[in-house]
Amino acid sequence: MLEFSEMSSTRYYQRLRLSFPVRFRPAGTAEPWQDGTGIDIGIGGFACFLPVLPPPTPGTMYDVELMLHFADCSREPLRFHAEVRWSAAATTGSRVGLQVSDSHARARLARALLPL
Repeated sequence: MLEFSEMSSTRYYQRLRLSFPVRFRPAGTAEPWQDGTGIDIGIGGFACFLPVLPPPTPGTMYDVELMLHFADCSREPLRFHAEVRWSAAATTGSRVGLQVSDSHARARLARALLPL
């Protein structure tokens, strides 16, 4: 069962609590992808756990790849740029909120979330 996350006063879109694989690397680089885990997701962005310390600085841009799994067993890989909006240290990494600012990427994210 999906649950809605609480709305932030600065958030424009509702978020769904959902665990999903995330891969990330600094935007525009050929650095190796690192793995993370999604915590919640919405049309405007998502929150995830990343195994990095210290937490990334707000404003940092990442290349991101999400793999969403649907009830019909299909998968939707999505790649786009995302900006760190907030971050906080956790026990073994960082909780990070990322915003998708590109309208085309937001539209692809909306289409991927529609079946949910």
